[in-house]
Amino acid sequence: MENLFRELRQACSSTTWSQGVELVRANAVTLEQKSDEEIELRVTPPNGIVGHQVLLYPMDEDWSCECPSNADACEHAAAAIIAYRRGELGDSKNAPAHETVARIHYHLRVVGNTVEFQRALVFPDGQSHPLEGTLTRAAAPSSGYPRFTTTQTDLQIEHTLGTQKRGALPRALFQKLFPLLKNCDFVFLEDSPIRIGGQTCGMNGWLEDHPEGYWLQIAQDKSIDVIYSNGILKANNTLFVLTDTGLTAKDLKTYRAGLILRKSDIAELTNTHLPRLESIMNIQVRTQHLPGRSRALPRILVQTERQQDALIILPTIVYGDPPVARVDGERLVHLQGNVPIRQKAHEAELTRKLRTDLGLTPGIRSRFPREEGVRIAEELGSWRGEIQGDAHRWFRLVPALRPQFNDSSALPVDFVGDRFDSSNRIHQGKSAGGASVQSVVNAWQKGENLAPLEGGGWAPIPVQWLEKHGRLLLDLLAAQGEKKALPQAAISDLARLHESLDQPPPPEYQAIRDQLESFSSIPTASLSSQLSQILRDYQTQGVNWLEFLRTLGVGALLADDMGLGKTLQTLCVLNKSSLVVCPTSVLPNWENEIQRFRSELTINIFHGPSRQLTPDADITLTTYAILRNDCEALKKQDWDTIVLDEAQAIKNPDSLVAQAAYSMKANYKIAMTGTPIENRLEELWSQFHFTNPGYL
Repeated sequence: MENLFRELRQACSSTTWSQGVELVRANAVTLEQKSDEEIELRVTPPNGIVGHQVLLYPMDEDWSCECPSNADACEHAAAAIIAYRRGELGDSKNAPAHETVARIHYHLRVVGNTVEFQRALVFPDGQSHPLEGTLTRAAAPSSGYPRFTTTQTDLQIEHTLGTQKRGALPRALFQKLFPLLKNCDFVFLEDSPIRIGGQTCGMNGWLEDHPEGYWLQIAQDKSIDVIYSNGILKANNTLFVLTDTGLTAKDLKTYRAGLILRKSDIAELTNTHLPRLESIMNIQVRTQHLPGRSRALPRILVQTERQQDALIILPTIVYGDPPVARVDGERLVHLQGNVPIRQKAHEAELTRKLRTDLGLTPGIRSRFPREEGVRIAEELGSWRGEIQGDAHRWFRLVPALRPQFNDSSALPVDFVGDRFDSSNRIHQGKSAGGASVQSVVNAWQKGENLAPLEGGGWAPIPVQWLEKHGRLLLDLLAAQGEKKALPQAAISDLARLHESLDQPPPPEYQAIRDQLESFSSIPTASLSSQLSQILRDYQTQGVNWLEFLRTLGVGALLADDMGLGKTLQTLCVLNKSSLVVCPTSVLPNWENEIQRFRSELTINIFHGPSRQLTPDADITLTTYAILRNDCEALKKQDWDTIVLDEAQAIKNPDSLVAQAAYSMKANYKIAMTGTPIENRLEELWSQFHFTNPGYL
């Protein structure tokens, strides 16, 4: 169950998981029935009447939900696993009722040495009603609470409190509440009004001269009256929340005892100890003898680098030439030599000028893709300042690209056997280098005007040429895949591109055209006498069709209605080294059907915690959950045929299981489903993308 919990949590987006948590809090989950292999639950959203069935498969680390969501995991599945794991399966309670209007008061009470938090609905005459639950529940007509009014801060506090509405709150929660409580009119310690401050470490320090150099020490703030056990302290009739100093126990002990820093340690003092302590507490500097400081002027240093198609620019304010220190936010970081005296007014002027001239901010790394990179690189060319790196030179603008063909390749792509090779380039000219076909088509598809040259620089793309031929070229590039192999289903598109460019059709297309032009009927598949006698006429036609598609080198989507024998038809065309992926529930059915109709084939059931692949097995049976989890192991085996049963399981192209299915390689692919479209046309595309990538 823990493995399933982790798998489902990882598959959920943060929003989906939060929605699941809220459903659990609303007691929306009920247990229908359970067994070792399957747990059935029903999730009914609050104020709803329709519940969603969720099935959990702990052994397979898999789940399913009958809701129409296309995501790998929905909020109902998240709620089911959370509730079952916690044992939180039940109904909510209702609260009591009053009348009239009240305001929310916040009471901090000391119990022992702990500060406890309590809210109350208080009338102007002082009548008080402790608030036990949520504001939403208290506002319900049947709650029994009086009418009350809230401010935006009250609602923010309600949200911040989460499920813990009262009592001894942890320090981390008080740290979130105090900035909100500072804006409230009714905050009391015991029954007296109290001011709310921010966070403090409760300490201060000082730096003074010492015979050996400098003395640095910290101690508890003397203005503190009391520190409570859950991190609240009182000082000058104000409550603060203790914040972690970030210092180790060893460092705290050292600083409290006092630290001697010799004159040779000035860099460490100025750039390590003082900034470290000043970021968390007030440090009084009682010495006027900090040596080794310089009056170097601040200036802007711009660093450039390239990340794929984007220019990255980092401007920094530095002191000295070469730099002896740089400004990081509000801190001065020492680099070498003497420590410079900061000139914040000069820094502010440099910041203003940088924003005016280049639209940049010191210390902020900016990313400029494509056209923006060319623009900012041109501005850098006339900018008077130091630039480190030459990445901006890569973003120079050169004359427009144009298609160029040659005798060996009459197209902007080359064909080598049955493989689609996009290594040819659309050239701008021999001196300027060229851009890859993929980058040019990608730019055109995105509505961009420039493409990157492989030797550096950017050039306008041939938009008119691409308007005429780009769609076909884009389809072919998408169809070829990572291995640059053009699938058989895309050969007709390749021929159309040849035709549109007045070029002879490719040899691969000529072979298919000859076969189709001489076509009279689908050939009869070779079957054993046993299978021939069992098959009905329409099933025989289906088998012939499946075998015919295999000979053409294209995949099949077998979408007969439920109960018409898709499994039997598919079994008739399976060869050795076949992989069948199906839902867990139909795995036994496949095993029985193989033993019944194709008993000569050996079976490996790749399923369960002790699963192992058997390379010599004729047919390997597995589930979608295993395909998703063990995709890399399955891809290592050479498959003749891959079958997806109930192929609507990959209806969402962006899901992990669909991506795993797309990555599988085989000579022949079959998708079986009685419902090829359940909600949207994209589901059909996803199944065709598995069987014949690039066809649609």
